[in-house]
Amino acid sequence: MSQPMFQTILAERTEAPTGMSDMCNHQSVLSLFARFKQDMAFVEYYSKDYPLCQGKSQEWVASFVILDYLEFLLLLKKELAEDRYIGLSPPLLLEVV
Repeated sequence: MSQPMFQTILAERTEAPTGMSDMCNHQSVLSLFARFKQDMAFVEYYSKDYPLCQGKSQEWVASFVILDYLEFLLLLKKELAEDRYIGLSPPLLLEVV
């Protein structure tokens, strides 16, 4: 399964964390993406509260939100690796993911 939308949105991010591109190819992420891009309630939820998602395709919204969540996970991983864990939790909009 290819995910060109992931790569397009990732390329537009000026400071994508190291490892983000590798995570996009992981089977669990691809499965999550496939499920979310078909879920109209998910797309409507994010389109309503994320201004960047308004008027975008289901595939674009699913890619954007999952990339935001992966970015959060990489930040959390970095904090844990540096023994600086400060109790990070995902933003409310990402808790659905």
